[in-house]
Amino acid sequence: RNAPGIVAEGDLYPEVITLESGVASLPQIHHALVGMGKGKYLLRNGIEYTLRRGLVIAPGASLVITGDEVSSLKLSQDYNGIIVNAGKLYAVDSEIIGWNEKNNAPADFTYEERYQ
Repeated sequence: RNAPGIVAEGDLYPEVITLESGVASLPQIHHALVGMGKGKYLLRNGIEYTLRRGLVIAPGASLVITGDEVSSLKLSQDYNGIIVNAGKLYAVDSEIIGWNEKNNAPADFTYEERYQ
């Protein structure tokens, strides 16, 4: 059974995680995704997380990221990890960073390189 308000959609690209309603933390989302067999979408290493799909925070939904639970949220450049926020996003004492998994380093991105 899916956790209330958390949906993993799609069998083909693009696949997204949608926080439809309520308040959730990354540990809660990770737990729900593992329960759905989609744990690869949000990897966990201790209190570091790597988002490997799009995460949509819908109107009426809130994502809370605190340093006690999450030291960093890495948005995977290799797997299109992005956050689309139409609701509320709270990040306290934590970092959100673009991440290149192949190089195990912060993402180095320029528009010219990616879209020409």
